[in-house]
Amino acid sequence: MLQQIGSHARYIQSVLRGTAREDSAATPEYVKRSWLRCLTQYHLDPQSQREPFVLPRQERLARKEQNLELVSFADTEMAHLYHQLAGSGYSIILTDRDGVLLDYYGDLSFRNAAFRTGLVLGAVWSEEHGGTNGMGTCLFERAPLIVHRDQHFFSRNTGLTCCAAPIFDYQGDLVAVLDASGESDRAQQHTLVLVNMSAQMIENRMFLHRFRDASVVRFHSRPELVGTWGEGIIALDASGVIAALDRNALFQLGFKCTGELVGAPLERLFNISLSALVGRSQKKSFHALPIYDTRHGGRFFAVGPLRPRTTRYPQPGAVCSMSWSSAIR
Repeated sequence: MLQQIGSHARYIQSVLRGTAREDSAATPEYVKRSWLRCLTQYHLDPQSQREPFVLPRQERLARKEQNLELVSFADTEMAHLYHQLAGSGYSIILTDRDGVLLDYYGDLSFRNAAFRTGLVLGAVWSEEHGGTNGMGTCLFERAPLIVHRDQHFFSRNTGLTCCAAPIFDYQGDLVAVLDASGESDRAQQHTLVLVNMSAQMIENRMFLHRFRDASVVRFHSRPELVGTWGEGIIALDASGVIAALDRNALFQLGFKCTGELVGAPLERLFNISLSALVGRSQKKSFHALPIYDTRHGGRFFAVGPLRPRTTRYPQPGAVCSMSWSSAIR
């Protein structure tokens, strides 16, 4: 239920104290954690009517210049996501690591609400400035999430539903957030899945560009998903040792960080050498072939090595057979 401005602060306090008349159990823990940060760390007032913080023009231009590569790789995915959600009232937003809004695909029906709430280029949506919101809270939690209407900290934002997903670089540093925001009266899990899939494709494109001169091995536990947004990617340098792994590769192989793998040969991970994989891939016309995890014996399907620039990903609608739970892990 949308709260009146004067009651929103009381609503937040009642949920945090466990005295809310509504079912406070429906409020996600990450929202409660964010509310506490807003009250105790940032000293924000839920009923504040101050204008959203927008960077001066020159600083906005400098931010975009610093993130040209990110914006460039994100643009195609943002356009596809915008068209997928066409007619739903959602706008697609990209922020940098500090929550500064860098790029925006806006739905005309959402224009007035966007200006009212500060969803404009150069606006700062970190929690310190924007309170609990999809982009800022995603930056803190480092995970896909929905902030739905009254879950926003500031009263002026309680008409919004925000579905946000983080974007990481090849070193595992959070560099951006992709977000779909609108005035939907429902918290759309399906929208979050699409946003997260698009964010992962942006990550993959950035990874492949960063290692465009490396040899790349792509793999997945399901052969039909090799070449999609969910594949694991391993980059190997000229000497044939591991230079980097993306997040999907770490997740599928059960590792938490790349430290113990960078500099190791491919045989550290799989029961096949790089030269053998090259030979077998050529014989198979670069169709996915079975290989096995050396730690646990799990079966994967791999293609490689290929030059990253040859990889073309299907759009999210083509791979929706993957479970939603895996899509928003």
